[in-house]
Amino acid sequence: MVLSRVHGYNWELRLSPFSQAAEVPETSMLQPSDWSRSVSAATFCAVVICTTVFAQVKEVPAQAQEEQQAAKAAPADESESPPAKEPAAKQPQEDGPTIQISSVKIGTTSNYQNFVGSLSLEVVVRNKSKATVSITEEELKLEVDGKTTARLSISGDLKSRPQLQPGEKRKARISVSAVSGTGHDEPDLELQLKSGPLTAVADVNLAFRAARKYKTELMGPNDSLAVVSYKGPMDYMFMWTFEDELKRLQQLKMERVVLDADTDRNINYPFRMVIGQWLGSISQAKSTQRFPLPTKVESKVKFMQFFAVGLPSGTIQYNVQSTAVVRPNRERAIADALKSAYSNITLEVALADLKHKEAGVRRSAIESNIDRMSLEQLDYYLAQAEKDSPEHLRLLAENLYRVPYTSVTDRMLTLTAYKDEKVAQAATEALVRCISPSTVRLVTELWNEDPTDKRHQMIVTAVLTANDHRYLPLMSRYAIGIVESFGTADDDVGEPEDGKAESGEKPPTEAVQIQRLRKVFGYLARYQDQGYADAARRMLMKIPSHLAQDEVMTHLQRSLVDSDGKLARRWIESRLPAPDTSGMTPQQKEEVERRFASNPAQAKISDVLLGIVRKYPDKSYTAPLLRIAASSSTSTKTKSGGQISRILNNVFGAKPEPVPKVSSSLAQNSFRAAMLCADHEQLNQIIDDYEKWNQSQQRYLIQQVVQIQHPEWVRLVRLAIKQSQTTSVALSALQANPSVEGYELIADIMREERESSEKRGRRSSALFNILNQLRYVTYPAVRRELNLCVKSKLQDVATTAEQIRTYNRRNMFQNHPMSEKLTKATESRNAGKIEDAIAAYSAILERDPFLDSLLVSRGSLYMRANQPELGLKDLERANTLNPEDCITQSIHAIAMIRNRQIAKGISYAEEIMESVPDRPSPLRTDTIYNTACVYGRAIEIEPDAEKQKEYMTRGILLLRKSIERQQGFHDPQHLLDDPDLNSFHDHEHWNELLEKVRENEKKTPRP
Repeated sequence: MVLSRVHGYNWELRLSPFSQAAEVPETSMLQPSDWSRSVSAATFCAVVICTTVFAQVKEVPAQAQEEQQAAKAAPADESESPPAKEPAAKQPQEDGPTIQISSVKIGTTSNYQNFVGSLSLEVVVRNKSKATVSITEEELKLEVDGKTTARLSISGDLKSRPQLQPGEKRKARISVSAVSGTGHDEPDLELQLKSGPLTAVADVNLAFRAARKYKTELMGPNDSLAVVSYKGPMDYMFMWTFEDELKRLQQLKMERVVLDADTDRNINYPFRMVIGQWLGSISQAKSTQRFPLPTKVESKVKFMQFFAVGLPSGTIQYNVQSTAVVRPNRERAIADALKSAYSNITLEVALADLKHKEAGVRRSAIESNIDRMSLEQLDYYLAQAEKDSPEHLRLLAENLYRVPYTSVTDRMLTLTAYKDEKVAQAATEALVRCISPSTVRLVTELWNEDPTDKRHQMIVTAVLTANDHRYLPLMSRYAIGIVESFGTADDDVGEPEDGKAESGEKPPTEAVQIQRLRKVFGYLARYQDQGYADAARRMLMKIPSHLAQDEVMTHLQRSLVDSDGKLARRWIESRLPAPDTSGMTPQQKEEVERRFASNPAQAKISDVLLGIVRKYPDKSYTAPLLRIAASSSTSTKTKSGGQISRILNNVFGAKPEPVPKVSSSLAQNSFRAAMLCADHEQLNQIIDDYEKWNQSQQRYLIQQVVQIQHPEWVRLVRLAIKQSQTTSVALSALQANPSVEGYELIADIMREERESSEKRGRRSSALFNILNQLRYVTYPAVRRELNLCVKSKLQDVATTAEQIRTYNRRNMFQNHPMSEKLTKATESRNAGKIEDAIAAYSAILERDPFLDSLLVSRGSLYMRANQPELGLKDLERANTLNPEDCITQSIHAIAMIRNRQIAKGISYAEEIMESVPDRPSPLRTDTIYNTACVYGRAIEIEPDAEKQKEYMTRGILLLRKSIERQQGFHDPQHLLDDPDLNSFHDHEHWNELLEKVRENEKKTPRP
């Protein structure tokens, strides 16, 4: 019985002018060993790795390069040195060809689990032999961790001219489309060129290192910060070579690292995830990643602090760990790396770094030490900075809030009026941040004494940057001033406008004011301050700008109370287009004009307006909202002449005036709001005119009608399912709101579409769409129709239905809560532990009695255990849950035989076989085979010898048909092990049939 068949580095040190080694000229070149001795004397070590290439990079002499390579091979501290790379096999120098890699590129693919990439090598092949050699792709191979990869491809001169004369050399490009390794570690890559008994070898890993250059500078206290510069793409080659660099820095006892990258921003998303997680793992700080990868990508080298600069935005935003190893710029990265480096440094040494050429060092020196200065020192450096440059003065000004002297506020107030705007802004921000008890008073006085917009914006920007709650009254006052200025454009009302005439300052535009108001409202909302709400209520209807109205209402709606309903409705009516007034009395026209916008062309529709409509729905809004919904370009193009007008006339009894066209999204949102506002009569009319609405509106209408179980939902869904553009929405709505009526409706439509398709001789698009939406539907009536489609006379209908049924069987238990118990039950059945398997199936069915496939499995086991009555009961239940399934029916027929209902079982099996169309298909083959099994069991039960002979003849005939047909039975082991066929083993044709099954197996392609 067939149950189912589912078919290299240059180092340059630039020492800080304030360190003990300051006398070393910048042109000096130190070997790594010298650097090690110098840095080991430092008390604190920090490293900043920058990926911006310096304008001038000094070339290292060849002798120095050799010494550097020797130093790399034998580091000062061998106990911590990374394992040395195995030397590559030497190329034949005197005879045979040689191969040298001149450049290398690596491409990454979309893979999170392990390294998968492409490789492109520029090589030079030289013939050092005395004979002519021919180099083709057959002589080249790439080994990855000692294993040969797929075939290489060659292009360039060597491809067109493979013959090399003695002493001749030729360039070529070698490409490998797929190179993979275990995890994300660097694999050993070796390019081999075989010529006779000789093999030339090129080390690809060394080529990686030759292609990527890093450059290091030291700076900060005791030269404790190393800045390593790199320019190039972010790829696996960077990961592997940069980790080598990190190992060298670790050997030098460095503790802090910052990466400043000048790199290509076009990195595919999966690799951004990989590189982001790897960079985040370099920091020793514990953190969690926002989107962890299935496979952990972690650096083998870690530092106390690590920061990165210049990474692709996707890496910064999504994939780097939340400890924020990424910094926005080089200055900030260096400053953060050096924060703790000044803790044991004298103030004099620290202040010397205020003149350092690196902005990040200057910033860190100020941020870490300004609180240690005396007022005399502070005044001295302020005076020096003013003479030096505005940039230095700005840096001091923005950190003045850190100084623990009350009198420092006087310095900040003085600098707020400085001629350089950046210095003034920095001083203003410092004053706002200052924790002195007098700070709020001083800021308020500054606000009042200098009422110019420029001064106010400095203070507002400072408050928003500091996010300080102490300034809530001031910010609320500012917001009220802007709101009032919107409503009194011709008057000098509100704080932002004070003093404009005296200063000659140009007032800000409406767009600028709206942007400002949005930011201030966000600040006020964070602290749940509602001080501006009363002014907003008072001025809302006086504001002429619809954009300004939207901004005010956006934030006012957070504090709307029941008493605000009247205000909200007045505002809605002032913004919606007015209904048509033709045919109205003068009094009615006056009321309409009073309640609605008098000129429809001036109506301003926005999502804010529609949001308030949804909060305060009213049936009087339905007409104008539907007019808006019908006004988008997408809506009007789908309607033939006068249809929209007729719809609105039918619903509202008035001829609508034209309204401005809106975007499709606003039109859709207006339709949704209209549905919410519509009363029963209006909704009925909208449903009656279903075919007149555009597709997106039809989809929403279907969802809502099904959800509320409107009396017309059956008619509407039946219409929607048969239209290809709304089939999926209608079926999804039914599945989201399941009901017996809904599933019976689906079954009826499937039957109608199947019968009409078979009558026309071609499958309907509606039936195809329905079948593709029914992957997880288990309602019996729907499954009956699916099984009947499997047995359809139309090949494409049967094929599609069989694919859906196969998908269901494969995925039924994928996310089932009992999947583990099911696995154990299957293992017991396969091991022949029938009682254990029955018990396991019973435990699952007790929890979920509607799993028909388990009922079939348990029923089969009951029959093996010689309990045919229980088996028959399970199979009858399974047949009810999954009607018209040929496999279930065939086993049901065998159960009848086992219960001595021989004639009934045989008749049932023959009927099943006749219901399956006779065409090449696995279903037809299996059904014939299963019918033969029925006769095999009947022979065992039937006592009459004549009938046994009759059953034997019929059974062997059916078995032969199932084997000899196209797509015939092809599983010889199943044939031998099937107990339903034991009665045929002694038949004279058994061995012949068995041999044909084995032949079928050889001809059948494996899945």
